[in-house]
Amino acid sequence: MSSDAGVVDGTVANDRGEAIANAQVVAIPDPKFRKNADRYSQSSTDQSGHFTMRGLRPGEYKLFAWEVLDDVEYRDPDFLAPFESKSTVTRIDKGAHQSPSLKVIPAIADQP
Repeated sequence: MSSDAGVVDGTVANDRGEAIANAQVVAIPDPKFRKNADRYSQSSTDQSGHFTMRGLRPGEYKLFAWEVLDDVEYRDPDFLAPFESKSTVTRIDKGAHQSPSLKVIPAIADQP
């Protein structure tokens, strides 16, 4: 792992502020890097809603937290488009450590 790499260490909760276990958290790079699979990072939350992503290259990322996510569908621009407004934007600088709090995107059946 490069010393330039950053870490994102955060939490995921629902609209009521309750921690969400087993959420799928994804860091999606700036659009110019989205064809490079190694620029993405994925993690899942523990029982306390906590997640960690290591080795992120410097740059801007959109962070998403899904209650349910199938495989790597987040790499499909058509899948991602309706969720763009639910992302949290973060900038990873050389050796940075970010600690965002994310809101979970509920499973389709749970959405109003």
